[in-house]
Amino acid sequence: PADWFKVIRLDEHTFALSEPQYWQANVNYLLLGTERALLFDTGPGLYRIRDVVESLTSLPVLVIPSHLHFDHTGRVNEFADVALMDSPALRAQTRDGVFTATDAQFMLASGTNFRVTRWLADGASIDLGGREVMPPVNACSSATWSTGISRWPMFRGRT
Repeated sequence: PADWFKVIRLDEHTFALSEPQYWQANVNYLLLGTERALLFDTGPGLYRIRDVVESLTSLPVLVIPSHLHFDHTGRVNEFADVALMDSPALRAQTRDGVFTATDAQFMLASGTNFRVTRWLADGASIDLGGREVMPPVNACSSATWSTGISRWPMFRGRT
């Protein structure tokens, strides 16, 4: 339905894309720079978050899931640019650029798969143009990110 996503403007360049009707009440984040946008999580995928993102920005979008559970990677494969934190374990699950989550990672009977276009090293920053976003120093054990703005310096994906 049209009212599935509730868009909350946190500041001029930061949006929370809430799914209050979903039983887990997911919140995904869209961070805008001058050159590109970053979508942190894609929710459970019951409805197309891509439509909401495209209504908010015409910038190219990089998607980064906080972790690989079904409620954070739904419809992630609808996006052209998807990054994962670089680790030998995640790379081992990637064949010909396509990552396949295990059932345990995905938390459902069958995992998901999607194309990974880039691997992020621990501590590397992502330049969105006028805004740098930093993944956690040890991304495999934490989902706290620096957002590049002073009012909302960090946010956390539920693990």
